[in-house]
Amino acid sequence: MTYRAEDFIHITPARGPLGSIVPNSWVLDHPVSVTRHGVHAFTVPAGFKTDLASVPRPFWLITNGKTGRHQRGSVAHDWLCTTKIMSAKEAAKVFLDIMIQDGVPKWRAKSMYRAVLWFGPRFDGPDVSL
Repeated sequence: MTYRAEDFIHITPARGPLGSIVPNSWVLDHPVSVTRHGVHAFTVPAGFKTDLASVPRPFWLITNGKTGRHQRGSVAHDWLCTTKIMSAKEAAKVFLDIMIQDGVPKWRAKSMYRAVLWFGPRFDGPDVSL
């Protein structure tokens, strides 16, 4: 079965100043709530721009491309990387936790988590553990 990002989060293509669609950029139509360990952790606000999963095309076979059950985790990870309210390493852990919570097979979630750790952004944030 193929999953579409729209099945899990409400998004529309991002538009440039002249109204043209911006490639690989979407805007959240509704907030995305994130719960960890049974407690509300944070909310990604409506209007946030995301590129969803930044997955090189050769790896789409492993990740299922930009669409699938990992989309809520991708949006949350993008937001955490933008706000830097925690370290990149902790943001990657949130990404993993959400994917597993949303039913991504563990082997796929762990593969995507490792890819984010190895190739994703690097930054320090406050010592926060949500």
